[in-house]
Amino acid sequence: MNETVEEFLEEYTETIQSCERFAFLPRGIEYQKGAIRDLTELLEKSGEIRIEVIEQEDEEAANQVLVLRCMINALRYDLKMWIDLKKEEWGKAWDALVDAQDSARSARSAHEIAKQCNVKNYLGKLEMIEKFVFPPQTFNSPGLYVENFLCSICGEDYSECEHIAGEPYWGFFCQRVVDGVAGTREVSIVDNPEDKKARVTEHVTDDGMIRDQLTWKKREMDEEEKERYQDRSDDHLITRGIIMTADDSETDFTEYFPD
Repeated sequence: MNETVEEFLEEYTETIQSCERFAFLPRGIEYQKGAIRDLTELLEKSGEIRIEVIEQEDEEAANQVLVLRCMINALRYDLKMWIDLKKEEWGKAWDALVDAQDSARSARSAHEIAKQCNVKNYLGKLEMIEKFVFPPQTFNSPGLYVENFLCSICGEDYSECEHIAGEPYWGFFCQRVVDGVAGTREVSIVDNPEDKKARVTEHVTDDGMIRDQLTWKKREMDEEEKERYQDRSDDHLITRGIIMTADDSETDFTEYFPD
């Protein structure tokens, strides 16, 4: 193993073990926020390490750092989820869980060093949280007419470059970047979506109320909703939800730092 990565791995392991103890509902928010701050500082340092090993022309080391970065992010979202749950920010908590799962899955595919990071067991823990903390969700999957895809690594037309989406290259994952959407073909209800944030969030009840899919609470329709749904048929279920989400924006964790 690259000496630089080996030294950083020791710091990573110590910090992760220290912060993991707070990834439970009863832990004090002040401790969870402190752990998020510590992990954010570790993530920033990992970025410097990645640059260093790239300058050393060590692609394997860069991909090993990518694993560690993914797991740091996963634990940050894990801690954020528990804080959001305590604040009764149910939608934010769900999204944080999904982000934690996605980050851990990415770690698993970046390099075999993920086995040393206990990624498999960690994903199992997150799956149990989804099953027993949150109610079952109904997911959406859009069918889009995409004009073109670009490669996130080289910036060229994805169909003409040699990179493979989902594979790591020099510490970064290759992604297909949508370059123009011509329209939407359909929206399907699926059991295993690519994006679990794309879900049904509300539905109209038989008595003309709006029910939240997470809390199951009902509320009165506002005037705009009453006008929109006044001609609805009793034979149809009207749902509202998220069709797709952008994954290119960084979460601002500073609001989860200690006061």
